[in-house]
Amino acid sequence: MFISYLIGAISKMGFNFKFEKLLENEFLLISLEPELTILQLTWKQHPNSEQFKNGYRLGIELMLKHGVKYWLSDSIKINYVEAADQLWFSMKLRPLLKSGKLHKFANVMNLNNYLMTDTTLVYENPEQEREEAKANFHILFDLESAYLWLLEDNDNPKSI
Repeated sequence: MFISYLIGAISKMGFNFKFEKLLENEFLLISLEPELTILQLTWKQHPNSEQFKNGYRLGIELMLKHGVKYWLSDSIKINYVEAADQLWFSMKLRPLLKSGKLHKFANVMNLNNYLMTDTTLVYENPEQEREEAKANFHILFDLESAYLWLLEDNDNPKSI
C-alpha cells in the first residue's frame, strides 16, 4: 500500500514506475522496475543477522539475474545493523559497484540506524576511494530523494 502511494507521488514528479513483485516474505519485499532496471528491497520489519544476510543474498541473486543497474534498499524499519553485518554487507556490495555490475546503490535509513552505522566500511581505502564511492553509494533518509539520486544520471530516457 505504501509503495503504491510512493509510486503515485513520484509519478507526479515525472517518474512513471511499474514495479513487479519478485519475492515477498514476512521480513522483506523485493520488487523490480524492469524498464529502468531498479531493484527495490524493502525491509518490512527489523531483521536479525541471518535474515539480514539472507535478504541481501536474495537481492544480489535477483539483481544479477535481472541485470539490475540501480538498487534502492528501503531500510527504514531496521533499527541498527551489527558491525559484523555491516562489514559483511560492504564486502558483498563493494565488488558489485566496482565492477560496474551495479551502477548505484541507495540505502534509505532511519536516523537511529544511520547514527549506529560505520559508513567507512563502504570503502576499502577511505582516503583513496571516498569520492569515487560517493558517486555510486548514497545513504538517504527518504524514498523520494533516493529515487531522484538513483536516476539523476540514468542514460535511460524513460527515467524522467
